[in-house]
Amino acid sequence: MGALAILFSSSADYTKVLKYSGTNVVLPSLLALKNDTATLETKALAYYTTQNATTLGELQDAWKAAHVSLKKVEVFYFGPGTYPSTKNYYVKMDAFETISARPLWTYVNKIITNTASCATTDPITSTDLAACSVIYKGFEPLEMLIFSSDSLASTIDDATSINSVNTAGSRRLEYIKSLGQLINQDANSLYTSWDPAGGNFLGNFIAGNGSYFSNQGVAFDTYVQSLGNIVYQIWDGKLGGPACITPGCSTNPNPKSTEATFSRNAYQDLYDNLLGFELGYQGNPADTDAVTLSTMIQAQNSQLDTDIKAAIAALKAAINPSNDLYAQIEADGTSVGTSITTNVQPIYNLAEALKVLFNVDAFSALDVPSLPPAADGD
Repeated sequence: MGALAILFSSSADYTKVLKYSGTNVVLPSLLALKNDTATLETKALAYYTTQNATTLGELQDAWKAAHVSLKKVEVFYFGPGTYPSTKNYYVKMDAFETISARPLWTYVNKIITNTASCATTDPITSTDLAACSVIYKGFEPLEMLIFSSDSLASTIDDATSINSVNTAGSRRLEYIKSLGQLINQDANSLYTSWDPAGGNFLGNFIAGNGSYFSNQGVAFDTYVQSLGNIVYQIWDGKLGGPACITPGCSTNPNPKSTEATFSRNAYQDLYDNLLGFELGYQGNPADTDAVTLSTMIQAQNSQLDTDIKAAIAALKAAINPSNDLYAQIEADGTSVGTSITTNVQPIYNLAEALKVLFNVDAFSALDVPSLPPAADGD
């Protein structure tokens, strides 16, 4: 009998963990994203109407605020957020983890120049854009349009230059408005799919049934693995890979592989991913009735729980959200040098420590199947 089965002797005990996590962690996080993207849509419309330094600054701030909620929600990378393609609501907003489908300027420019195979109407509408592949929509295309005037991530552009290309009546400006509308629409759809008053995926998650789960054990494993995935993404996809310090890296450091390259928001994104993981692991520390993964680990191995929390705290302390990961990697050119070893490597090492504690030790204690080999923490 596995460790989890020993600890939890009835389905009611599974229900406590899944119910707390779904009701008090996942659903409020999705609601925050829904609300923040509503503000983003409002600011996109205001900028569409009037282009000046004030409306652009407010739109950029709204993008960053909504991105905070987005990165906290990324921890829950399963269910209708990622599958099937008819839903896929999170991926439509943020295709970073899909790698091959990540939006690039090449694709964004096709919408602007009306050379894409979709959204060919003039003006562009959110309805037409919704039918496009994820390479054309979500937070990243909007980021490119409101933080850059020249499509170059290596330069930081001012409001005057950005406003000069986002001219009234242009497809670029229509694209901005449509992206704001569609992002909010997808955030609403994701929340509604979980909401008990909507699609009630929350109910499926708690009961371990429906088309996604065959039982509560599968729902639990999915939740734990989703948290493990974000730890792996922080360690490799968002730090080690771009800096080329992950074991086996055979290419060169590539700052363009970081997140949020045009807004230079990558460290803030890492920090918010970590906050999402922390909430997913231990819930609200002030909630004395919480039944969480931390509760379960503590019951079996209190030292492991202490070590995981200490690793989270150490990594949080090491990440300065205002630092520029793109610039730190770019400074070393085509090989790992002083900037990466001084600035990125220490954070990477702390992320690796958390990865081993959670993706290996906690997975073992909870009797949860490992992630695929590339992400199993070995």
